[in-house]
Amino acid sequence: MKKLFLFFLLISFSCKSNYNIDNDPNVLHWEIIDDSLYIYTKQDSINDEIERWRYKDSIYKIDSHDKWENK
Repeated sequence: MKKLFLFFLLISFSCKSNYNIDNDPNVLHWEIIDDSLYIYTKQDSINDEIERWRYKDSIYKIDSHDKWENK
């Protein structure tokens, strides 16, 4: 049992994570707020842009509809 524990202990020390958030091309922005990590990715940016277009389109449709209704 002792040998098994030492084996796992050695493995855990030898395993290193090579991930670096600063080098990730999909991460546009990250910050730590109140011990929580917030990550803004390219996909988040795409989703936000889609939502902006939907919002603008909805305003345009409402505005166009009102113009036709008032005539």
